[in-house]
Parts: sequence; structure tokens; C-alpha cells
Amino acid sequence: MKGIILCMLLYFVVATSAGAQSFTAKYDKITQDNLAEYMADWEAWSDSLWAESVKVNVDSIVKLHNRLFVHQIDEEKKKNLQMIEDLRTGKIILEGDSLREDTVLIEEMVADLENYAPLMYKYITLPFEVEVSFYSDSLNVTKSDEIWGNEIRGEYDKEKERKPYKVMTIRPRIDIEGKKCLYGDSIVCRQLEHFLGGLRIGDGWSNFSEINRENEDLLSQYIYVIYAHWGGGWEFLSPPKIDSIEYYLDGFKFMRSNWSSGTRYFVPYSNPDEYIVLDSWRM
Repeated sequence: MKGIILCMLLYFVVATSAGAQSFTAKYDKITQDNLAEYMADWEAWSDSLWAESVKVNVDSIVKLHNRLFVHQIDEEKKKNLQMIEDLRTGKIILEGDSLREDTVLIEEMVADLENYAPLMYKYITLPFEVEVSFYSDSLNVTKSDEIWGNEIRGEYDKEKERKPYKVMTIRPRIDIEGKKCLYGDSIVCRQLEHFLGGLRIGDGWSNFSEINRENEDLLSQYIYVIYAHWGGGWEFLSPPKIDSIEYYLDGFKFMRSNWSSGTRYFVPYSNPDEYIVLDSWRM
């Protein structure tokens, strides 16, 4: 029986890998003329992975990933609504553009906040897989351990000493009505990067190829796209990314990130609505 299961898993890995290669091998490069066809092929390939993931994923973990993703979207939308209120009531004071009135700047910012990514795009783009780890001890942290409601200082350093007894990967599945998901593996992302330009040339940090803004606008009609502020790379995965999940005896920890920042949370089993900030970072 173990041999049969192993063969099935090997078949899935090989078949999935072959599917990715057959899809991207059609294209020497992405162009404006073949972009629509490329996106249709990417969607079809992702649909096949979506269907296949039902068979191989641990359903409860995938549902947890979905819940965390949606929860983080809701939290970001709440923050955006508060920021809109603060902008319009004057709690946030802008340094006015010399060429435009502050009211114009405010309405532009409000529009950006209301059109919250990733829901403004045709597709939600997900990582090809998410790592899940299992630990045999407890984290033993509470909301009162947060310093100034911000983070538990030094807690992550302590966690580095822990070793998981089991590590696995899952294929994430996000269920949001009206949205389809695309999986971004390294091959797809590299092809998209070459389509957009702005890549580092040589070994230094000062030479980059020219960014094709027209291509960026075209791709942005389909998916979330942002140029990394440190240069030489693009982000295509929809925020908030759930990068990892760790299970402990008393709860689970997860990391969420976007192109410039990230936060690690702990959610105790005793209070599943409580999100304790372990630490956070910003580039």
C-alpha cells in the first residue's frame, strides 16, 4: 500500500511539473500580441492544478489558509476605510502638490484605497505552494505579551531554536466569489519579468533594463503587478500573501507579507479570533 501511495505522489509531481513546462514551452517570449492567449493558457493550467489539489491537499489546512487570506483582506479593508475617513476629515494632512489642490490628491488616494488589491484585478495570483510545519511543543504567548500592541520582541529569535517534527507543502485554494486563481511558479514569473523589463544587468546594482510601461499597463488588466522598490524584480502574487503556517500544541503561527512588509501572527486554539503579533518588518 505504501508503494502504491508513493507511486501516486510521484505521478502527481511529475504530471504537475510536465503540465507547467508544456504550458510555458509554447512561448519563446510574451508579447502584446500573444498576452491574451498566454493568460488563457495560464488560467487553464491553474484550473488543472486547482482540481488536482483537491486530491492531494490536507483539506483542513487549505481551508485555514483560505480563512487567513480572507481575514487579512478584511483587516486591510478596515484600515483603508479608516484612512479614507481620516483623509476626508483632515486628520491626515497632506503636503500639497504645487500644481494641484489637496482635494484632488485626496480623491486620488481614496480611489486607490477603495480599489483594494487583489480584488480589483481579474485574477488572484497565488504561490505555487505554501510550506506547513508541525511542532511538538507550545508557543505560550498571549496578547498581553505584545509590547505596545506591536510585537513580542525577541520571540522570533527563540522560535529559531525549535525544530519541526514534520514539514509539508500544500497547494493554496482561495474561494472568493467571482474570482479565479492563478498559480505563479518560477517559470511563469520569469517570463512575465522579461515581458515587463526593469531587470538587473550584470553583477552591480546600478544597471537595469528599461521598464516597458505599456506592457505593465496591459498585464495589470489581469493581475496584481508592482515593481520591487529595491530594483531588479517584480511582484506578481496577490497580497496579502500567506507565506507559511506553523502548528503548535496551543495554536498556529502564520506569516503574511506584501511587496514591502510582513507580519508574523500567532492564533491560539483557545481564542481563534485573537491574532497576536509576534513580530513585523518593513523593507
